[in-house]
Amino acid sequence: MTDAPKPKARKVRDSATLILHRPGRTHPEVLMGRRAETSGPWAGMYVFPGGRVEPGDGRVRAARELAPEVGARLDVNGRRRGRALALAAIRETFEETGLRLALPDPTPGQPVAPHWADFFADGLAPDLGGIDYVVRAVTPVARPVRFNSRFLIADGTHAIGELGGSGELADINWVPLPEIAGLKLPNITRLVFDIIAQAIRTPRAPGGPAQVWTMRGERRLVREE
Repeated sequence: MTDAPKPKARKVRDSATLILHRPGRTHPEVLMGRRAETSGPWAGMYVFPGGRVEPGDGRVRAARELAPEVGARLDVNGRRRGRALALAAIRETFEETGLRLALPDPTPGQPVAPHWADFFADGLAPDLGGIDYVVRAVTPVARPVRFNSRFLIADGTHAIGELGGSGELADINWVPLPEIAGLKLPNITRLVFDIIAQAIRTPRAPGGPAQVWTMRGERRLVREE
C-alpha cells in the first residue's frame, strides 16, 4: 500500500503590514482595526493595516526612499521587492485607516497609477524614509490562504489625515501595547507581537536584522535575514 500523496502547497502571496506607533499617556500605542465578520480567515479579528502588493506599486514615485539598509533587508534572495512591499503597506494603510505616511510630492501633477490617485490627490507622495523592517512570517503549507508577510514599523506621529478609511476595518483606533494581548488576534500576529513590541519600546538603527518565522511540519523555525 502506497502512502497518500501530500497536498500540493498553495501559492504564497507577498504582503506587507505597517505598524504605526506613537507615544501614549502611559504606554506606546499602535494603530489597529477589526476586520469585518465576512472578511475571510481573519474575520472579526484585530489586525494592523496592510495587504498584498498590487501591479505597479513598485514603480510609484516617493517623496523619500527607503533607507538603503532597510531596502537591502527587504530585497533578500535577490528579489527586488522591498520598495514595492513598503509602498503597498503605505497604500493599504491609507485605504484602510485614512492615514498617510507622506510628504509633498516632488513632481506634482505627474501621472500616477489609478489605484494611487486618491493618495496623491492633495499634492502628497508616499514617504518611505522612516520605515523599518522587523519580522517576516510565512503561512504554513496546509493553510488555504498563504502569505509571505513582512511586518514594517514607522513613527505614527508623522502620519497625515483623520481616522476613517474605506470601511474594510472597523473600530480603528490607537491601542496601548499592554491591551493588545487581550484582543482577538490572528495567530501570526500573536506569535510575532513580542518582536514588534520590543522594536517599538527600544528603537534601533534602521536596517538591523529581521526575524523570519516559518514552519517545517509541526516545528516552528526562526532565523534572521
